[in-house]
Order: sequence, then structure tokens, then C-alpha cells
Amino acid sequence: MIILTLQIVNSSCCYIPSKKKFVQWIKKIFLENKNFFITVRIVNKREIQKLNLKYRKINKPTNVLSFPYNIELNYNETFIGDLVLCSEIIFEESKKLNVTILSHWAHISIHGILHLIGYTHDNEINHKKMKNIESKIMIDLGYKNPYK
Repeated sequence: MIILTLQIVNSSCCYIPSKKKFVQWIKKIFLENKNFFITVRIVNKREIQKLNLKYRKINKPTNVLSFPYNIELNYNETFIGDLVLCSEIIFEESKKLNVTILSHWAHISIHGILHLIGYTHDNEINHKKMKNIESKIMIDLGYKNPYK
């Protein structure tokens, strides 16, 4: 079971998926019969830029930041971490990439969640592995492959 806390700090700019959609996307990643806790926070460019500077030393906004915790709360419960998404950037990117806003939300959320559980794209092998997993999940969910 996915226990999701959804914090919407910025809802003025554009479409934001429902909590149900986020849970649907997350469930495609966690196949274990366990309780997973995750926080998803929707922010504006200013907030995500501040977080990006503070935690990654990059002074510009980004579409997603992942803060993994992976804390076992008890036998059958794990707190995975926090996912921070910028609604403005996701909206702008979907227009630029000519993809639906919903599919881009799904892709960026899945990408961030994979970071929460330890996937990276810090080298060519990890980048290819992560892209393949993202593509498979997106296709399984009925969306187009984001990398084609």
C-alpha cells in the first residue's frame, strides 16, 4: 500500500494531477507487499531553486528533486522520502516537448521516485538502465515512451 502525503504549495499556474494519479504511478514501481510512505510536494520555481541551491549547490530551478530516506518504520512499513516537483517547469517542458501534461507529470514523478529508491544517471550504464525502467513503466501505464 502506498501512503502518500500530497502538499500543494503552488497550484496557480497549471494542471496538477490528483493524489490518485500519483499513487497509481508509484504503485508501478513498488511491487512488494509492504506499506510505503512518501511525501510529494508541488512548488513554484522560486522554492525549487532555493532547494536546488541548498542541497545540490545549483542555483537554478529544476523539474524535480528527490530526498531519499528509506527508513524502516517497522516490519512492514518504509518511509521512502520526499519528492519535490515544480508545476511551472513541468508545464513548460510538456509544451516544449510537445507531450501531454499528464504524461509529463507521470514521467517526471516516476523519474524522481526512481531516484528515491537509489537509481541514478551518473554514468552511461546507470543512465541507460534508468531510461529503460522509466520507459517500461510509462508504457505499462499507457503513456508513450518519453525517450522516443
